[in-house]
Amino acid sequence: MPMTVITISNSTNSLRGDLSKWMQEIATGVYIGNFNTKIRDRLWDRVKRDIGKGYATLSYRVNNEIGYEFKTYRTNREIIRYDGIPLVLISNACENQKIDEVEFGFSNSYKNRKIKKIQKYKNNQKKLLRKKYIVLKVFHTDESIITQVMALKVNLGDIENEKLILNFNVEQSKIENEYSEGILKSLSEFITFIEDLPIIGYSLRSDIDLLNIELVKVGRSKITNNKYDILRFVKKHNMFINDYKFGNVIKEYGVEKKDYSELTNHVDLIYELANKVNGFLETVL
Repeated sequence: MPMTVITISNSTNSLRGDLSKWMQEIATGVYIGNFNTKIRDRLWDRVKRDIGKGYATLSYRVNNEIGYEFKTYRTNREIIRYDGIPLVLISNACENQKIDEVEFGFSNSYKNRKIKKIQKYKNNQKKLLRKKYIVLKVFHTDESIITQVMALKVNLGDIENEKLILNFNVEQSKIENEYSEGILKSLSEFITFIEDLPIIGYSLRSDIDLLNIELVKVGRSKITNNKYDILRFVKKHNMFINDYKFGNVIKEYGVEKKDYSELTNHVDLIYELANKVNGFLETVL
């Protein structure tokens, strides 16, 4: 039920007693309460009937541009509407001023802003349908040696996404300046797969750093794609999470469709998280 505020001055004691049955007097002559429209109207009728030589105002929540409506009784302030917005005029100062009455609701400027906002959203959705991006996850040992690289190519215009899983030989990776054809082939396949598309991930910087180290070792250029870390976005926009570990964050955002313990599900979980975090994809794409 919407909150209602009634203020009265120079009122009778009986009226104050009646209002106290339904509302709380938080300051002298200022009453606040929550009740339905029928009760509010009956109380306002009683105020006008029993106010005596006093005066009163009523304000309450409604769905209009400013979010509330108000009424006055026996005051020098008049309620007028200008372009749908309720305003207050001091009667004595504005006796000759006339402002056209319009229907209750929202102003034309508000409606125009709303239309532009909706159109902008639709245009953004059309652009997103032509976008592609990469979801990346790199697994490694405690010694920061890559064991597996997983990449998901998301095409927002298609139903099916492409997934690339590359396994690295840990023992071979430990040997300086000696790389098997398999590792070189895997890195080349990865670079071809990601093209020049934006890359998103969770704690992405460490993943990119590990890949760049391996790429430099085999004489390839570092990754220059645009990179966006969901972790940084979540920390900025959701500061009340106690622990930003990936497993905790996906639960916080309701991403529980796949088994977190299965490594092959990690890029899918990051993809789901990217869609759950409000505004992330619209910001980075």
